[in-house]
Amino acid sequence: MTPRELTIDEALALICLVRQMVVADGVVSVAELAQMHEIGGKLGADMYARAADLAEHEPPTVENSVARAATITRKEAQECVWQMLTDLASADGLDDTEQDLLNLVQEVWSH
Repeated sequence: MTPRELTIDEALALICLVRQMVVADGVVSVAELAQMHEIGGKLGADMYARAADLAEHEPPTVENSVARAATITRKEAQECVWQMLTDLASADGLDDTEQDLLNLVQEVWSH
């Protein structure tokens, strides 16, 4: 599955998770900005814009982002989102807060 095949709800969950991942360590690095740009390109400009607009109306919390992740039920969509999240998390080195977020996402998808 490619990111362009995500539904709008799956893309929204991705954007919410990306937002949390980027601020998790308190620093937005150049590498993370580059990864975010790449994610936007992979989703496509229209889907990214729609999902980002919807995300603006979402509470910017870990809990909300993980709840959004739980709505991704298609295994192939989970794998697609997971790949983008792990690429983003490792862009500037994985720290404990980023790992914690990945663990929470993995936990909701394992149930």
